[in-house]
Amino acid sequence: MKLTITARVITVDKIWSLTSVEDPGVRMKDTCLSFALYKLLRRRFAGYRLVEAGHPKTLAFVMRGLLSGDKEGERTFRVIEVELAFLYDSFYTTYPVIFSRWFKMLAKSCLLLLVSLWVITLPIYNLDEIEDEYHTIFDVNVTYALVSSMIGLELCQIIVFVLSDWAKVLAICKFVEKPSLHGNLFYQMIFRFLCRPRRILSRWNGKLGQYSLVDSYNYCPCKLLLCMQGLFLMDKTRKGQKAGPQIKLPREVKKAIVSSLGATGGKLSNGLSSLSRNEVSDSLSWACKFETLTHTHTILVWHIATSMCQNARERRQIPTEASEDKSNVIVASSLSRYCAYLVAFAPELLPDHKFVTSCIFDNVIKEARRDLAGCKNRAEKYDKLTQEGVPEETVMGRGEKLGKQLLQLQEELRWRVLADFWSEMMLYLAPSDNAKAHAEHLAKGGEFITHLWALLSHAGVLQRDDASPA
Repeated sequence: MKLTITARVITVDKIWSLTSVEDPGVRMKDTCLSFALYKLLRRRFAGYRLVEAGHPKTLAFVMRGLLSGDKEGERTFRVIEVELAFLYDSFYTTYPVIFSRWFKMLAKSCLLLLVSLWVITLPIYNLDEIEDEYHTIFDVNVTYALVSSMIGLELCQIIVFVLSDWAKVLAICKFVEKPSLHGNLFYQMIFRFLCRPRRILSRWNGKLGQYSLVDSYNYCPCKLLLCMQGLFLMDKTRKGQKAGPQIKLPREVKKAIVSSLGATGGKLSNGLSSLSRNEVSDSLSWACKFETLTHTHTILVWHIATSMCQNARERRQIPTEASEDKSNVIVASSLSRYCAYLVAFAPELLPDHKFVTSCIFDNVIKEARRDLAGCKNRAEKYDKLTQEGVPEETVMGRGEKLGKQLLQLQEELRWRVLADFWSEMMLYLAPSDNAKAHAEHLAKGGEFITHLWALLSHAGVLQRDDASPA
């Protein structure tokens, strides 16, 4: 992979060969790796074909390279996060132009012009000489304040540029270009400063959106909200479309995703592999083999079943923090609600067409309103769903059936099955040809599924193993 931020071509292996540079946690090298990966990922947005997709070496780069020794997934997702930050800057900022070679003289000229304007205005501030019928003290104060503000904003922008990841890549490329700098103490001090873990204007907040269908199906948006959305040509909030509070992306989720990718060896599965590993495929595989249904149906069926298990656990007042299956509970519950969130609020990022997903969501909301009619609180909803039962031919009915089967499993096994299933399902949902949708969500801060989409792209996994619905 190549880094072409300078006139000469600097390859990643040249960066990695540097041992004299003090780089704690290989953060500088990882930043350069993120830049190289960003260059590769841009091809998907330009519509070019990834010729390396499906090649064994491409998969090995992720499986035996990026993921090697990173069981927690921290470094892997840090590399992807910085890569997507470069991608955001490429689409929505002027950073790529500012750090190009031809722009340097223009930038210096602009800075010199601003300083000159400030120096020129200093004599004007002599109040004893400027007050006449055409000029007042107020005029001078306003002029001086405006020029000073321009210079202050320019200096702040320069500071942001200097501390940006683009500046880090440019600095280390210059270091590689000029071997004479390798023993320079001043340059060593600069690298130690740049290597400090800091992020200026981080684009992604590192949070997962959450949605619970059973808790929110009876939500009705107020008419004033609908009128305001119509006035500003925004997508109208639909019935049942009420998001829960976002949660910080748990470390357990990163670890589970990395573990699932390693267990499947890059061969995506809609959950069947995880059921086989846990030896429950004979009883539960039916919930992954809906021949006439879509991926969206599968997500909602498993989401309802997971919600039932979570409710049963809360009723028994089992503290998650003190339980042995704490990690699995966090992974299953957070990913279940995140996938449901994508169905409700970001259907364009899922495999099914966004209009198909939206129609299915609306129909399931209608089913829930019909089957759980008269329930006044959360306890009554789950009591009716668990005890009285609902028609099996509906999504709610299938979710109830699956939930009851899961509740018959031993507690620890139940949550291990759910955690493995949702980790595998997240990877299964990530591949997509809709690069435009991911770019649009980057402008809003980004989504976790975009990180998985980028990771699988670098592994050469651009589509699922089969074209059939989940």
